[in-house]
Amino acid sequence: FPLAAAAGTVDVWDTNGPERTWSQQGLGGVEPELNDRFGWALAAADFDGDGKADLAIGVPFEDIGDTKNAGMVHVVPGSASGLTATDAIRIHQDRPGVADMTCAAARLAHSPPARAIS
Repeated sequence: FPLAAAAGTVDVWDTNGPERTWSQQGLGGVEPELNDRFGWALAAADFDGDGKADLAIGVPFEDIGDTKNAGMVHVVPGSASGLTATDAIRIHQDRPGVADMTCAAARLAHSPPARAIS
């Protein structure tokens, strides 16, 4: 069983392109870890206000630095040609502008909200 699959994957069927399977490694170079649970929760909305649907992918058991199970959200922006993994951003509590600080078992992204992200 490949590590990426054990860490979690998301299958994407986009009306503007081919079917794809994403892992954390394909979204910004994050190394997948066993049991990260990439794709645990998904939310689709126009997060950035550009009129295109974006996809938030929850990774509630992602380790941030030395902090175990802090959690992370990958936001994949939409475009006229569909979702664009190359422009995905990572949101976690060690990122500037995100409230609170990273703590063990915070599990950010256990259930990401579908609202604007700036």
